[in-house]
Amino acid sequence: MIDNINNNVKEYKITVFAGTNTKSWGAVYSLSKNKFIKNKIKKDGAEYRHTYYLMPGKYLLFSGDRWSKRIPKFIISLHFLNVTEQGITVEKPFATVEFNDDTELEQFKLPAPLLDFIKGRPGYHNDTDVYDQAYTQESTQQLLKLKGTYSLVVETS
Repeated sequence: MIDNINNNVKEYKITVFAGTNTKSWGAVYSLSKNKFIKNKIKKDGAEYRHTYYLMPGKYLLFSGDRWSKRIPKFIISLHFLNVTEQGITVEKPFATVEFNDDTELEQFKLPAPLLDFIKGRPGYHNDTDVYDQAYTQESTQQLLKLKGTYSLVVETS
């Protein structure tokens, strides 16, 4: 959800859900500060509503989805989030990571911020935990170099 606060600062909302078999979570990453942006949190049952207040610029939007009854169980996407005085636009994902288990992640050699986003996913009826780490410019550049789909999932019929 997107709302205007004033001419410069824009409000962007992400809903985090952590149920028994499903999880969905997201975070906004500052390209200029090389870290995840802190947000205001409102809890409502099993949902957490994250509200970000963003200045004009280009950010990365991390989105994660897990469903235990699907192959792949995890789908993680990276999008560009563009904030202008006119509003916020979210581009189509430029990179997607698909996997079934955390043990598969080492094979991808993913940048630290992406690994931390995956490992910081919400637990059962809990919130995400990715906001205390600052990263290097090199880690941010590695994120920007990701393209396409990274998957070890083998589908059988």
